[in-house]
Amino acid sequence: MSADPGPVDSLAALLAHALELEHASHERYTELAAGMALHHNASAAAAFDRLAGLSEVAVARVEHRARGLCLPRIAPWGFAWCGDDAPAPDAGGEGVDYLMSVAEVVELGMRDARCRRDFYAGLVDQAAPEVRELAVALAAASRAQFERLAAWRAACASGARVDDWDPPNLPE
Repeated sequence: MSADPGPVDSLAALLAHALELEHASHERYTELAAGMALHHNASAAAAFDRLAGLSEVAVARVEHRARGLCLPRIAPWGFAWCGDDAPAPDAGGEGVDYLMSVAEVVELGMRDARCRRDFYAGLVDQAAPEVRELAVALAAASRAQFERLAAWRAACASGARVDDWDPPNLPE
């Protein structure tokens, strides 16, 4: 993290940060899923695949919002992340083990969602109304994802099945 990260003072800067957060999550979860599959940990691989799918949906949502805007190019050290935490679990980082349980995978996802939520919530006091409005929406989406993951984590502990977050849609 840079000692002097660039400000998130415009809608374009916020969207550039959001895209980096979501792309980083998706890429890392995809890498971790492949690593778990390589080590024959099918349940952890499936959990990371599910997290990657959630991140992919978030990427699409942010890309849709950014459509038509000229986003700034931000150097890797110019992003303003929450604390010293990476925006998503590091592929070789602490807490990642090829023998991970699904509950441990979900805990990493919860940490990621909490970090994103805190980052966006910290921007709510921005002067520009469009920055504040988008930061509130992104924080709410991250909070909702955290709550879904917390329910998944609780289901892992109890052995209960979790709800299908993306049930099949029947044509009308």
